[in-house]
Amino acid sequence: MLPALLVWSLPLLFVIHDAEEVLFLPSWLRRNRELLVRRVPSAMRRVVLALPDLPRRVFAAMAGEELALLLLVSALASGADLIHPWLALYLAFGVHLLLHVGQCLVVRCWLPVVASSLFCLPFWFWGVAVVRDRILFSLDEWLFCGLAGCVFAAVNFGVMHAVARRMVRFGRRAGAYGAISGRGPGGQGSRVGR
Repeated sequence: MLPALLVWSLPLLFVIHDAEEVLFLPSWLRRNRELLVRRVPSAMRRVVLALPDLPRRVFAAMAGEELALLLLVSALASGADLIHPWLALYLAFGVHLLLHVGQCLVVRCWLPVVASSLFCLPFWFWGVAVVRDRILFSLDEWLFCGLAGCVFAAVNFGVMHAVARRMVRFGRRAGAYGAISGRGPGGQGSRVGR
């Protein structure tokens, strides 16, 4: 069984990281859209072009869904000793943090998500060491959990972004997000959607 501190560190570290993401990333993406389009690999441009249109409240809703999943797997790991789903998402979270550091290097500028990534990574590495020392997982289990967690996270990311884009389109038709994006019924300077 894993220490409770380690198990519950996953949702805690996620909250720290995603608070930075929700608070600072949407406005940074809108301000730096052109820079990103110039500097990201062509395969990532479609994702980059879609992100600035997501209002902060939509980012927060997506983070809330992810937090609910992390709380669920942490509760299962803590209460029922179901470690594999927790380990899968723990490893995926670490990959997510490392990707943010990599994005910073690719774009060649500081991104709002890097500070919390650098803060969380030492704790994540500590957690990996604790799991390695306490539970005798085979290399196959580590690889399977890491791969399964990353695939699950990628699919969840894609689904949540598709849902988010639909929410924004629906909100624009209803006039809810016009002031945020400068499009739709609220337009620039309106208080609609704030």
